[in-house]
Amino acid sequence: MRTPFSHVIAHVSQYGRSHRTLYYIALSLFFIRLFDGILAYAVPLLITELGFSKTQMGVIIGFSSLAGAAFDIFLVRILKSVTYKRVFLLLFAAALGYSLLLWSASTLVVFLFAMALWGIYFDFMNFGTFNFIAHELPTREHSSGFGVIDVFKSLGYLIAPLLSGLVIVDRVTNHTFIFALIFLGIGFVFYLVIATDRHHVSKTPSVKSEKRNLFQQLASWKTVGYRLMPMLLMTIVMNTTDAFFWTLGPLISESLTAIHPFGGFMITLYFLPNLFMSWFAGPITNKFGKKRTAMFSFLSGSIILSMVYFVGLSPLLLVFVFISSVMSSIAWPAMNGAYADYIAETPSLGADIEGVTDFSYNIAYVIGPIIAGFASDTIGDISALSLVGLIGIGFSLLIIRIMPAHIRIQAT
Repeated sequence: MRTPFSHVIAHVSQYGRSHRTLYYIALSLFFIRLFDGILAYAVPLLITELGFSKTQMGVIIGFSSLAGAAFDIFLVRILKSVTYKRVFLLLFAAALGYSLLLWSASTLVVFLFAMALWGIYFDFMNFGTFNFIAHELPTREHSSGFGVIDVFKSLGYLIAPLLSGLVIVDRVTNHTFIFALIFLGIGFVFYLVIATDRHHVSKTPSVKSEKRNLFQQLASWKTVGYRLMPMLLMTIVMNTTDAFFWTLGPLISESLTAIHPFGGFMITLYFLPNLFMSWFAGPITNKFGKKRTAMFSFLSGSIILSMVYFVGLSPLLLVFVFISSVMSSIAWPAMNGAYADYIAETPSLGADIEGVTDFSYNIAYVIGPIIAGFASDTIGDISALSLVGLIGIGFSLLIIRIMPAHIRIQAT
């Protein structure tokens, strides 16, 4: 019988201790996601509790990714060598700073500084994960490796809203931040295991970043971004949908809880399918291709999501969210696996591929919360979710039409 951890069990059975670093990273990211999920659930509630409108809330949350997008341009030039261990260390430092600033936030300026650090530590997390998968695993194992990580990431985001409900009763309190920091500390312990593993040997030598000025950096990004444009556009649309859930999900959950005891499970149901659908990522992408799998998986999920308008704020909303997530959950490991393939094929451009990919994430999390907040104030929370489903359908059909069968990236 297949369980949510069937993919992980199969991976461990096949590769054993040879992939132990992957498992330690997955565990570390699990606790980081618990930390992040608790605070991400608290942020919209905290901002609205202080009297900000939903549109203002969207702008504040979107600023995190605006800072992250700006930081993408300089990240590769700041790091002297692209190694996942160094990047993960910076991740923990930025995450700690973010949580402490958010803990003390009561004004717009402090919120914006906290959001900037949120965006920066997400940059480090994405860079570190892509770098590890691309340089430590063979190409044929990229989707499977991301599948393992996505199981633990989704488990973290599955549990985080439930834990948030235990510590956030009437309002966000100090206990919320203390609880989150405990999980960040546990994640750091697993990082120390990785950092002190002297027996681990990289499958691919780390690539030193070239010394380039800003204009050369942007020119390289332009070249790589042009060749990856259909994939980057798909990534933006996928993560815009995700941003809608993180922005409006806590607010909808609080409203739905008032009329149904299971209302608080909405975000949990959104992430639940990733636990068991990731098992299929490797076999499906090997048969149909990574890009094709991602496009049709996300299209089907968007179709279901667009229908939530007809069920409104009712228990049926939970069913539609769950089915939508089931349909679209394979899109993320499939698309990430495709990016990792290109990084492995052209290691000299690996940092640039990571950079433009993370830049697309940040663009999505800039426009996503802003559109979500404005749409919520204008047409309501449920209609806003239906709207992002329609957006997903339109862009998916466009990208299916323009996506080439093969994308080649040559070093310049």
